[in-house]
Amino acid sequence: MSRADHIAFIGDRHSKPPLVADDAGMKAANLARLDRLGLRVPPALVLSAALSQDYFSRGALPPGFAVHVAASLRQLESATGFRLGGQPPLLLSVRSSPGASMPGTLETLLNVGLTEEGVRHLIKRSGNPWLAWDCYRRLVRGFAETVEHVDAGVFDRVTAQHLARDGAATLRDLDPMSMRDLARDSAKAAREAGAAPLPDDPFQQVMHAVEAVMASWHSPRAREYRRIWGIAENTGTGVVVQTMVFGNGGVRSGSGVGFTRNPANGDDELYVDFLSNAQGDELVSGREPVRDAAILRETLPTIWTELEHARARLEREFADMQDFEFTVEDGRLFFLQTRVGKRTPWAATRIAVDLVRGGIVDARNALQRLAP
Repeated sequence: MSRADHIAFIGDRHSKPPLVADDAGMKAANLARLDRLGLRVPPALVLSAALSQDYFSRGALPPGFAVHVAASLRQLESATGFRLGGQPPLLLSVRSSPGASMPGTLETLLNVGLTEEGVRHLIKRSGNPWLAWDCYRRLVRGFAETVEHVDAGVFDRVTAQHLARDGAATLRDLDPMSMRDLARDSAKAAREAGAAPLPDDPFQQVMHAVEAVMASWHSPRAREYRRIWGIAENTGTGVVVQTMVFGNGGVRSGSGVGFTRNPANGDDELYVDFLSNAQGDELVSGREPVRDAAILRETLPTIWTELEHARARLEREFADMQDFEFTVEDGRLFFLQTRVGKRTPWAATRIAVDLVRGGIVDARNALQRLAP
């Protein structure tokens, strides 16, 4: 991690030197380990937690820092062949990376860098108009909620009106033109709620998203989580600016959360929740019913096999049962993050025994883990 500009690169197995969780955050450090392990990871930039501390003290990003971000984004463009604001378009997710896991408390923005004009370029890149307009709709909503603090109910009402008008049960039942209308009406609803329009400059979207993710460190929800779990207030959060992969690209795409073992009983089996034709925010929000492992195994058997092979490598690399997130884009598997998985006491006991038998941890280490 360069101390001069607080930015590191992850991708193409070039995540060197290893990132440290205290500096880059746990998510970024583990993402770099996945990359070095040879698992497919979308290329990313990591902004250090020290940068967020500077942001809190100044009330703004350091002078000239945007120049460093712009230069680093060119490295992402080179790694992917996509261009921010160009053709084919580079879209980004902007996520938090605190030093300790804080699930569901800090902000995330997806599809950053997309404008209404850029939708045309994304259609050319993907060949999928529904995907392009759905991504734009998600960005309009996410940006208004996260950056402009518009209430989610504003967009829920607009969505419900469009579904009723088209006689559709879910958003997946809308045709591309209906999705376009919903995206535009969502933008109109945001403006009527007092939000500034989504910036036409993709780079400005990125900078707004970075600041919003950093600022979420001080949200009431995040403060309360840190109080309950005894996490230090002054550490701040790293930020991961990562190339988007599209789980909402059709029947050969989707988003999932997996465990390398069954977290309820400790069985040595892949345990997966998966939502077809969806981005990850739908899966974790609980707004959509998830599909179980059997559906993924039947519909995308090659992906299932890849996950089976990956789970043993994950446990050996991290020396514990893992909880990981992944996206499938048109039949290609990408890993987005991994962390030590929560489990029941009975599962913890069984997993500890198995890890000792497998030579992954020693008995003393296993007993220390079981002490609580």
